[in-house]
Amino acid sequence: MNRYLPILLLLLPLGCTSPPEQGPSLPVQNHSRNNPIVAFYKGKPITWSQVSKKALQIDRKRTLDIYLRWRVMEDAIQKLSLSPSPLDRHHRASQIVQEERTQLGKKAFFSRLKQSNLSEKEYVTQLAQSPLLKETLVREQVLRYDAVRRGWVEYDQWGFSSIKEAEQFRASGKAPKTPPLRLILYGNMHPTGLSKPTIDLLFSTPRGEKTLPLQGPHGTYRIMKVHEKSQARPVPWAEVKREVFSWILRNPPSRAEFLNWIDDQLKRSKIEYAHRSAERN
Repeated sequence: MNRYLPILLLLLPLGCTSPPEQGPSLPVQNHSRNNPIVAFYKGKPITWSQVSKKALQIDRKRTLDIYLRWRVMEDAIQKLSLSPSPLDRHHRASQIVQEERTQLGKKAFFSRLKQSNLSEKEYVTQLAQSPLLKETLVREQVLRYDAVRRGWVEYDQWGFSSIKEAEQFRASGKAPKTPPLRLILYGNMHPTGLSKPTIDLLFSTPRGEKTLPLQGPHGTYRIMKVHEKSQARPVPWAEVKREVFSWILRNPPSRAEFLNWIDDQLKRSKIEYAHRSAERN
């Protein structure tokens, strides 16, 4: 599997960050830079505005939601003026390659490098120079810095089909066969599936301690164990950027964390759809 795939999956909930990547040079044919030709269909040019207009007609809500997901992240990036240094990008790329080597095993990893005619050093350099990695690292910095400012709790979560199973696990401490989910919750965040009492309980539970069995959806139960947490620290970016980057290297944000953060930002933003406003009038 190409190692770029996990990065792509992280970016999917955010929507596209720019127009599609251009292929070979295409004739402009009197189209402005704001409405470029993005493809040819049977020799006829297709412009960016044609695609966006049709996307709105086909599924207006989904198209707007993709844009809004991109917009809340883009606003956060612009506010902080983030631009990872080449050295930071190289360190992040090196970490990704190390993870890939661990997941594949050395033999399979170096076999793939040989097929690509790349050394490990060249592979790291290639990844570090990828625009996609730069975009991903910027977004990781946004999330981790927001967590520092708001406070956060990192916890493991186990799921059980009955209260009896959950109580037996808590009493014995014997881990189930299925590994727990490692999750991070930010202060004042209310993701779907977690009630306010459960969130308050997580932030009040000491490090290393488990919660009592909590009822989950569809008759299931869950137990959470607090791994690490931090109080809110409303400090300038410059003071914590190295701390944030070290945290990313230790534990980069998961796809679930990206989704929760985007949903939380949308809830905090004042969004009103024009067609709904027109319907009220």
